[in-house]
Amino acid sequence: MKQLIILALTLGLSINAAKAEEQKPLFLINGTEVVSWSEVQKIDSEKIESITVYKDHETLIAFSHLGDTSNGVIEIILKGEDGPALLEAEVMPTFMNGDLGTFQSWVMQNVRYPAEAVEKSIQGMVLVQFVVGTDGYIIKEKTKIISDTNPILNNEVIRVLNISPRWTPGKHAGKSVSIQFVLPVSFVL
Repeated sequence: MKQLIILALTLGLSINAAKAEEQKPLFLINGTEVVSWSEVQKIDSEKIESITVYKDHETLIAFSHLGDTSNGVIEIILKGEDGPALLEAEVMPTFMNGDLGTFQSWVMQNVRYPAEAVEKSIQGMVLVQFVVGTDGYIIKEKTKIISDTNPILNNEVIRVLNISPRWTPGKHAGKSVSIQFVLPVSFVL
């Protein structure tokens, strides 16, 4: 805990238990999980990859959907974690030297219209959200269907995303970052 406080002080914060309750910055683990100061104190300092303090207006607005950012945001990235998935980066990931359109073409070439869906005349558009990790692979645990489509079609889209070749990862501030995408996949008989 002392190491965490010393590190926070080094980064320009004056955090102690009383002031943390008073200031109430938004604490994030890996960019998405909001935690309290008491939960931060329980983190083993050996598991911390980095701590970033955000004070600039644009970044505070970007995190505002997660809670009150008026007193700043402190993001803790744990070792072995991919970190937060961004929506944009200085250098976006590329797929086979192309962009998301290239990937969408690849998906459409690899999707097989499920026989059961054909028999039942099931059609629709599947919206899938996925994350390209810092290693260039799609993170299976972060792939999810965000439209209310038929499960047969949903499963086919997930199957194809799970066999995706490696992307060239995105970069931001000189570091590889995870990037989140949303992709529509249409099934028309």
